[in-house]
Amino acid sequence: MVENIGTGAMTKLGLILKGAMMGMAEVIPGVSGGTIAFITGIYERLLDCIKGIKPSLIHDFKKGGIKKVWTVVDGSFLLALLGGMVIGVGIGVVFITYLLEHYPEPLWAFFFGLIIASCIYIGRKVNSWNSSTILLIIVGFFVAFGITLISPTEGSTAPWMLFISGAIAISALILPGVSGSFILLLMGMYTIVIPTLKDFLTSPSLEDFKVLFIFGLGVFTGLAVFSRVLSWTFKNYYNQTLALLTGFMIGSLNK
Repeated sequence: MVENIGTGAMTKLGLILKGAMMGMAEVIPGVSGGTIAFITGIYERLLDCIKGIKPSLIHDFKKGGIKKVWTVVDGSFLLALLGGMVIGVGIGVVFITYLLEHYPEPLWAFFFGLIIASCIYIGRKVNSWNSSTILLIIVGFFVAFGITLISPTEGSTAPWMLFISGAIAISALILPGVSGSFILLLMGMYTIVIPTLKDFLTSPSLEDFKVLFIFGLGVFTGLAVFSRVLSWTFKNYYNQTLALLTGFMIGSLNK
């Protein structure tokens, strides 16, 4: 019994650490939290978990209460991972931004090596290389490479812009090789969202809360929609999806 409790605690600690790494990665433009999830072996479980958050949860609650809902959404996994991500984002906003300002080359070198290892890791999971998978890895490469060349636009604190940027950024977060924070940078929202989050963590204000709340609504919407799309492609086009994601990560190295 004691051994089982110890194993469970270590599993939760491992999930928290993986979540923290994802959170820190998302603060850095050019590095994808989805890549970290894939490397650490929790990517598909994460997609299934997110996909479980849907309106039918109301029916599940009426049928079996909180326990039923908790089981459907894989609550223990999600809570540990999200807790880790919150910690990671907090560390990233303060510590990683400091490293980016004072030691950018070593930090970029570390993540460059991490992404190269990810490309090899995911590429090896493709069971069958054929004309379609080769074509998709090339397409993924050029799409991600093209994104890294786009010049940033000017951001806005308009509610609709905050909502859309949240939805798009979170879609990129769960897509290995495409950085959510880099998408924010291209939309001109990185210099709005990250400083607002940093200010809210140090000295909360109602105005900062409004900005983060609207952005959060966009995040939740994008997460609910895009996770279902990715989950479907994994179930129906596993090799092709992995090939496309590998191409995304190779192309993102340019950043």
